[in-house]
Amino acid sequence: MENQYYRTFIAVPLRVDERFILALKHLKAALKEERISWTNPEQYHVTFRFIGDTEVSTVNEIQKSLHQGVAVPKRIRSERCSFAAARCAAPDV
Repeated sequence: MENQYYRTFIAVPLRVDERFILALKHLKAALKEERISWTNPEQYHVTFRFIGDTEVSTVNEIQKSLHQGVAVPKRIRSERCSFAAARCAAPDV
C-alpha cells in the first residue's frame, strides 16, 4: 500500500467580523475584472510553521507533541486554535 501524505502546517484560524466581510465585498467588486482567486474567509489563518508533506502516520505524533508541549497564551486562546493538515479534519489543540 502506498503511503499517503498531507500538506501539514501549524496555524491559528482568524475570525473576521461584518466590517471585514463588507470591505472584502467592495474590494471584490472593484477588482472583478482581475484574475484573482479569492480564499473563503472561513479559511483565513496565521501559519506559525509550515511542515510540508507529512505521512498520515506522523500527523498523530505531531498532534500529540503539540498537546504536550504547547501552552496557548490566553490572549490568543480560541476554541478553534488548531493543528491543521490539508485534506483531513483539523484536530483541536
